[in-house]
Amino acid sequence: MMEGEFTWIGPLKESKHGGCYRVVTLRIFGDEKQAKVFLDPDCKNYKNWEQILQKGNIVGGLVWKNKESRIIDADSPVHLL
Repeated sequence: MMEGEFTWIGPLKESKHGGCYRVVTLRIFGDEKQAKVFLDPDCKNYKNWEQILQKGNIVGGLVWKNKESRIIDADSPVHLL
């Protein structure tokens, strides 16, 4: 599992499928590159992110959903470090 730092927390946006989502970018430690995660407030995994979403927070438990596209799995067992 990886660690990273929140660098940007986007506003809630309307999805083309009727829901809403938030894009969050992180700097991944070790390779120092950016990655992003797409969070849906209606999904139960959102509660894992909601309380720690603040620019500059350092988190652990990050898992790739798609490493080539640099997308983090929203179901990662994320936690504040």
